[in-house]
Amino acid sequence: PEDYYYAAIVEKNRGNIEAAIEHLKKASKRNGEDRIFFLLACCYAQRGDAGASLENLRRAIEADDRNRVLARHDRDFDPLRALPDFQNLLAVSA
Repeated sequence: PEDYYYAAIVEKNRGNIEAAIEHLKKASKRNGEDRIFFLLACCYAQRGDAGASLENLRRAIEADDRNRVLARHDRDFDPLRALPDFQNLLAVSA
């Protein structure tokens, strides 16, 4: 899973979002770590797939609440910032 995760980072940084998503899907089958879900959420947001992005971000936040803070500042989520579902997901739960 580590190799897939790092390969995904390389592809994302190259702008090859589709290849990054494929690597992350393989990584998530073996190990569903929060960082994999977070990076998937970033990739889907960049691809314009709000539903898949929000679902993976939800999973990342459930696994580690620190991902909520990271998402607030990650520019990959800029395409989603105006969406009420995104704002609700990042709201601090009581």
